[in-house]
Amino acid sequence: MRDGNLTVEQYFSKFQECLRLSGKHMSTEDKIETLKDGLRPDIRKLLAFSDFDTVADLKQAAQEIEKLDEEKTYQEEILRSASQERSLQGQERKRPST
Repeated sequence: MRDGNLTVEQYFSKFQECLRLSGKHMSTEDKIETLKDGLRPDIRKLLAFSDFDTVADLKQAAQEIEKLDEEKTYQEEILRSASQERSLQGQERKRPST
């Protein structure tokens, strides 16, 4: 099972639901490794060498990375928008008056 476009919360919930429906029992260690393997590549890469004692610890770490990524994306969008606005203002100043 892979995270795809799901949030970390959605991915963990879906994993738990699938596990419950399957009736399969997994050790905490196996759950952690399976969940880590299914995270988005950018999150998985940052957690690759981290050890977790509980699924909750892994989930919290993944959510923190996800939040930082969302904040970074938001800041990049603001900078891109401001840059485009400055570019348009510069073009307006260069136009000859009629």
